Amino acid sequence: WILENNILFNTIINTYSAEFLQNLKYLSDSRMHWREDVISIINSGEYNKLHILTPPFWYAEDKGDIKSRVERYINQAKKERYSQLKDNIRYLEDVLRIEEVQ
Repeated sequence: WILENNILFNTIINTYSAEFLQNLKYLSDSRMHWREDVISIINSGEYNKLHILTPPFWYAEDKGDIKSRVERYINQAKKERYSQLKDNIRYLEDVLRIEEVQ
């Protein structure tokens, strides 16, 4: 598991390194599921520091299940990639239209 490894970088602070994880409580909503009762942990005052991981694409304005959120994230990347190619490939629409990428 990545959190069990103490990966060090020369110029980057790794907030998952032992230096940080030993001195705080790590909480993550992996796949939109908190493994622990976060509110109770916060209210308990037991920990001086918390490291809370909340991947942003789980928290979109429009609701949906995990599958629809992941699909939306991937499809948005396709649109962005197409737009980048369109800026660099003349007449891209003759090769592939954006509607075909969806």
